[in-house]
Amino acid sequence: IKKLNKNVLLVDDEEGIRELLQDMLNEFGMNVTTAENGQEALDKFKLSPESFDLIISDMKMPIMDGPTFLQEIRQLKHLRQPKFIFITGGINIDFSKISNNSNIYIDGYFYKPFNETEIYSLLTKIFKIEPDS
Repeated sequence: IKKLNKNVLLVDDEEGIRELLQDMLNEFGMNVTTAENGQEALDKFKLSPESFDLIISDMKMPIMDGPTFLQEIRQLKHLRQPKFIFITGGINIDFSKISNNSNIYIDGYFYKPFNETEIYSLLTKIFKIEPDS
């Protein structure tokens, strides 16, 4: 497996999911910072915006949910914009509504339950990395 040397901000209010994903991402060679909700993640992002290549965020969270967090990030137009992936347990979410709004775009999403293979292939696609090279 090719190492993806990227810095990720991982946002999910469920500790179990955070730990599982953090382990997976570490295995892919990624450096992970975690947050429990959109507000905490936004604060961490603003402290060090240049240091995140990617944000992976749950959609439903207390205090600040994923879509609100995404909007907040995309409004910081003067900052380097990270790639953004949503994790969702909901089946019927119309992601085209989100991604068609060019100011509030996402780069990908995956559903819970997820597996390592699908996450790895999504990441290599987003960062245009050849998985085998």
